[in-house]
Amino acid sequence: MESFRPDKIINAHSHYHPGELERCAEEWQAAGLVATCMCGLSKEQNDAILDCRRRFGDFVVPFGYVELGQDQPDEVDRLKEQGFVGLKFLTAPVPYSDQRLFGVYERAAELKMPALFHTGWLSGAKPRRSLNMMPSELEPIARTFPEWKFVAAHLGNWWAEDAVGVLQHHANVYFDLSGGFIRRQPPSWLRQLFLRQADRNLRSFEEVIDYSLIAKLVFATDNPPLDELLEFYVNLLNWLEVPVEVQEKVYYGNMAEILGEAGR
Repeated sequence: MESFRPDKIINAHSHYHPGELERCAEEWQAAGLVATCMCGLSKEQNDAILDCRRRFGDFVVPFGYVELGQDQPDEVDRLKEQGFVGLKFLTAPVPYSDQRLFGVYERAAELKMPALFHTGWLSGAKPRRSLNMMPSELEPIARTFPEWKFVAAHLGNWWAEDAVGVLQHHANVYFDLSGGFIRRQPPSWLRQLFLRQADRNLRSFEEVIDYSLIAKLVFATDNPPLDELLEFYVNLLNWLEVPVEVQEKVYYGNMAEILGEAGR
């Protein structure tokens, strides 16, 4: 298989950094980036993200930060009215699946606002219990709101096997491969996540990559520069011999569908 490099990319997960777009937008667009979902790391950043949207148009897809456990469902309405397309959930004082949070999810689903959930470990800057943000915590949400599509970041970090299980069983959930943990793992570990036995009863010992799981991934940078994460995705997906039509979903098609349904 020839090495594939995308010419059309949507970044499903980026953050606001003062002056970054001014410095890098043309370079990113030349590399094939057609849109970047810009997420707040705090409520204080929401205004700056909307300003980026005004200045850069559809190139910036604004995701508003929501403080789970504090904000009520009407905050989702307010963010929608302000012009946010999606929502960012970074921390949770209780597990994501706690019923006390479902009012926010329900309103987001009603308004067709996709969300980005942080999953896995979180730096000390946000002192929360990482177990609250395990990928398996997303399963009750996905089951309750099957028409609501959302992305989870970092493939769950240490709980990557859980993340792949959620991908397998819930059509409305997608994961990205951003974050330092995933990129520090040996390629054999990453490949193992997507391997399946050809026959459940071991009539054959052949191992095959389940490309239907990889087809549920999305491209994302989180904080590092675009070229750094793009190199990682290109190297990994080509090494796994992922078919071009699946790679195109990862880089562009999945998020194009999600954002299209959001009516951005």
